[in-house]
Amino acid sequence: MATNGWLNSTAHGDSMELYNLKRGDHFRLLEEPQIPPVADEGKMDKVYRFDHVDGMYSYITDPEGNVYHFAAWTDVEKVTE
Repeated sequence: MATNGWLNSTAHGDSMELYNLKRGDHFRLLEEPQIPPVADEGKMDKVYRFDHVDGMYSYITDPEGNVYHFAAWTDVEKVTE
């Protein structure tokens, strides 16, 4: 595990819907996520950290501290150490 709790690993885990992740899990997008109006779009090659689902969208952060709100049903790949 890298500093600040972010993974440096390129190891891949299981494919699943975003809402099945646990708080603190790291993941990559497997599809372009649906997002609410005026929300930031994610990048397919980036690793994100899941926090929680709030209704149909999620609260996600990246290593730079940016916040994203991907649809809870987005297909993702869990990233492990």
